[in-house]
Amino acid sequence: MRAVAEVELTSGLITVDFGGSSPTAGGASPAAGLDYEVHVTAPGGLWLRNKDAEIELEADVTVRKVGGVPVYTGWLKSRRGYYYFLKRDFAVEEADITFTGTEELNPLIKLRARREIRAMRAGNADAVVYVDVTGTLREPILELSYETKSGLSVSLLQEDITRVLALDVTWDDYNDLSSGELATKGSSDYVRHYAEAEVARAVRREMGVDVFTFDANVFTGEAENPYAEFTVGQHLTRDLFISYTGKYHEYGSGATGSPVLEHAAEADYELRRDFYLVGSTYEDEWSQRYGLGLRFIHKY
Repeated sequence: MRAVAEVELTSGLITVDFGGSSPTAGGASPAAGLDYEVHVTAPGGLWLRNKDAEIELEADVTVRKVGGVPVYTGWLKSRRGYYYFLKRDFAVEEADITFTGTEELNPLIKLRARREIRAMRAGNADAVVYVDVTGTLREPILELSYETKSGLSVSLLQEDITRVLALDVTWDDYNDLSSGELATKGSSDYVRHYAEAEVARAVRREMGVDVFTFDANVFTGEAENPYAEFTVGQHLTRDLFISYTGKYHEYGSGATGSPVLEHAAEADYELRRDFYLVGSTYEDEWSQRYGLGLRFIHKY
């Protein structure tokens, strides 16, 4: 006897860790002697959440069992999300999880995520650090790369990229700082980023929002130019995503400075995969601006 089924998921949760043991489908079941083919699709709303990542996925996976052996084929692809490394949040650019027709639930992984680092000193270039994860679910391989925000690749050892990530400074800033400054910068920034990351993750998980990011320099007494910025976003439907950003900072300096809260909002409607209609509003020199345009994301 053979059974065939089509399943479309509107939501779901995967909690398997990268580098952990692969889940198995072992154990006796009422369908142990039955051959079957189950085709599972998900247009979105399927989340991978573990200690390393929070990623929303699309899915197209088929499970076939012939002669008592289940075989898995298909793919999971990212819609958006974050990858975590060294207490830093990396925005996922792409994540592909591919089942190649094996009996074991140990798919291939291809993930790329990025983190931007602002230069501390005038004249130094802002930077982007990429984390690439390849290999398999059970044995992932992680590699870091570094380039300036303008796209100039910089050849650095993995240990050097780890250092600039731990301190959250660019390579130029790292070379400019003395060892004493590095120690101070490292300890204060670790506290700040740890607090930011914990706040953001707690809000995302407790409130159930899709996106929440938080950035501030008020945790460690950096009072020269205090600011706090947060972004919250949510998919209202599979195709419609809205976000709001608020930024508090001081306008002016010294005794004449006054607190300012700037607002920005954006709505993205996905016309088709990676092609969006975007509406936005933001403050610009005390005036409220509005915009409407198209956004196309090309991954290469």
